[in-house]
Amino acid sequence: MVFSDSKLDAISQVSIVGPGFENIRVSNSSVIVEAVDSRYDRQVSIFGEEGQGMIQHMTISIVGVGGTGSSVAVQLARIGVGKLILVDKDSMDKTNLTRVYGSTFGDVGLPKVDVVRKHIKSFSKKTKVEVLQRDVSKDDVIPKLIESDIVFGCTDNLSSRAVLNDISIQYFIPLIDVGCRIHKHPDGSINQILAKIHLVTPDTACLWCTHTLDGVAIMQESLLENEKEKLAQEGYIESTDKQPSIISLTSMAASLGVNKLLQLV
Repeated sequence: MVFSDSKLDAISQVSIVGPGFENIRVSNSSVIVEAVDSRYDRQVSIFGEEGQGMIQHMTISIVGVGGTGSSVAVQLARIGVGKLILVDKDSMDKTNLTRVYGSTFGDVGLPKVDVVRKHIKSFSKKTKVEVLQRDVSKDDVIPKLIESDIVFGCTDNLSSRAVLNDISIQYFIPLIDVGCRIHKHPDGSINQILAKIHLVTPDTACLWCTHTLDGVAIMQESLLENEKEKLAQEGYIESTDKQPSIISLTSMAASLGVNKLLQLV
């Protein structure tokens, strides 16, 4: 029994977080174990019915459903994850059409989370999808993230990553941070193309430890747009222009993140 919300509740599940990930379900809990759907036969041949069953009972949050996050969401739904929580405050614009999975011209102006949910529901009736068109730092979002077995961070700003890093550490929830970057020289030539993932668990380095997060950069993100533009023109901060991106790179980063999840199962 655990004491929660001024009352005693029965424990239905214990999660073990570390080099691997394990959910132990209490035998007398109300969880009904469903048979593995035959559509997942090829996956079952990889990690067995027990592994597939674990996937089907997972709740996974994805923060940021642009090019990278939408690819993560679609892949997780296709492998049979039981519930997805999609978090993104932004709406679709034309530049998103080249990277956001399932998007069409008619989706421009709609919330990204709704566009991705609609696409997932077109091929997966069993995966539950909850959407929050909210900033991840809002008080009503964090309790939802805490319900998750694992959180994917697919945001393009450091402020959101800092929030997710704190949640992961404070609540022992594994965080898979997914990112990609194309860095160009001043003359326009490409200097570096990078896709990377970072797993944060109690026994690994956090995003601060690896210098993924930077306090000065986070402060700059909090400035008003006109302040950012002024400082960029004066050379004090990097340009506020949108970063270059392409679907082949965002999809590769997403696949690396999903494969990292499967290593934990």
